[in-house]
Amino acid sequence: SYFSVHSNPQWLRVCKGALSPWSSVRKYSATAGGKVQGTPERSQLVWELHLICRSRDFERSPQHRQQLARLVEAVTNEAKNFTTSEIGSAVNALSKVPHHFSNRKLWDALAGSACRSRGLTPRLVAMLVNGFSKVGYLLVDQGLWKTLGGFSLSCIDKANPQDVATFLNGFSKVVPLREDPALWQALGSAATQVAGTMKPQELAISVNGLSKIESLRKNRYLWAELAGAAVSQMKLMNNLDIANLVNGFSKIIFVHRSQKLWNALGS
Repeated sequence: SYFSVHSNPQWLRVCKGALSPWSSVRKYSATAGGKVQGTPERSQLVWELHLICRSRDFERSPQHRQQLARLVEAVTNEAKNFTTSEIGSAVNALSKVPHHFSNRKLWDALAGSACRSRGLTPRLVAMLVNGFSKVGYLLVDQGLWKTLGGFSLSCIDKANPQDVATFLNGFSKVVPLREDPALWQALGSAATQVAGTMKPQELAISVNGLSKIESLRKNRYLWAELAGAAVSQMKLMNNLDIANLVNGFSKIIFVHRSQKLWNALGS
């Protein structure tokens, strides 16, 4: 795990904010042979990537943008060697950096590595689904999404409400997957079971995502569970959550007659 870097006292001070995390970032440069010189252990590379993406300093500082660019180059070259947890963490970190979404060499390398992964937990699959669903050109990569769909089917029974919501939100953006009956039957069943324990944002993005799936729009039990959960959590919803709920529920004929739901949404 990349958290092994915590054994380094310097990195412990980084985590406590006592040291600039960028003081130990090495310079990365690719040789003609495609190897990366000066690359630290992959675990530390992923940890440094996580730190710089989380800090968002790259949005304000040219120096940090250059450091991020070196890390991205290193990740591109090392992705094929990443472990399952490293690829999940790298995709999760880079999903916070929109100006690198157009870097096809980077995302192709990450997608290729992800498709070769084995033994993924629901959390790792959710990281991949969330990250890849933000990269526009990858949404038409049927091979990638069929693989991710298969990963989710293999672990959906162990997924928590947050992971289920991430699956629903991410997979619903992939048009070719909307017609996959096995995937959506499993996801719809999972959503029915966890709707009552979802947090407001999780519930809102789930309703919006599920509303895009034609085969589930007539599933009364599913939508009754979602509507009930929405009413009970309405006071905790922000404007974006309510917009997602209105957009989703408005497509479901079954809930059009639910005065309780629409009164709550309008209040």
